[in-house]
Amino acid sequence: MKKVSRTVIFDMDGVIIDSEPMQLAAYNVVLGSHAVQLSEEDFIRWCVGRRSPDIVAFLRNHFQLPESVEYLLSAKSTAYASILRENIRPMPGLLPLLDHLTSSGYRLAVASSSSVADIEEILAGLRVRKQFQIIVSGEEVSNGKPAPDIFLEVAHRLGVPPDECVVIEDSQSGVQAAVQAGMYCIAVPNRFTAAHDFSRAHMRVPDLLAVSTLL
Repeated sequence: MKKVSRTVIFDMDGVIIDSEPMQLAAYNVVLGSHAVQLSEEDFIRWCVGRRSPDIVAFLRNHFQLPESVEYLLSAKSTAYASILRENIRPMPGLLPLLDHLTSSGYRLAVASSSSVADIEEILAGLRVRKQFQIIVSGEEVSNGKPAPDIFLEVAHRLGVPPDECVVIEDSQSGVQAAVQAGMYCIAVPNRFTAAHDFSRAHMRVPDLLAVSTLL
């Protein structure tokens, strides 16, 4: 890893918070009204690492749902917000890692496929918002992961070259996006992404605690 790397970019879902089970539950609240459900296996295959609008458009087509993407997305967002309020907890090792990085002079950012509102609520709920210089949502870029847009936007806003950034990701699409952006990527899989292909990651570690030893 380049010693000049002083910017660390965090994905959120599955890295900062274990939100994938909540995301799955929220989609199934919406799908339940149509007597269909999304299995954990299909959620992992179709949804993890993608933007909500893209997921909703896919599910609408796959299950032939009559409502518009806009309506389904709003219903999913409402369901997720309700579930999230009761379940904002950090991923193991997150808080010590953030303290280590901020005290060591790193600049931190979030690049998440989630909405700006969800990112802000989660960071505020964890009381870590002040540790991140900027956040960038998938809502704010043209193309979601695995396209590199979101990571390049972070580098642009911070005024740093992409090759001086380190990305912490938990999904295959996130790793691909980071590498395409020209950034160093550390993969930290969880149970929802353990079977993903992380061969393009520069490093794979078992948890966030292990990241501290690398930075």
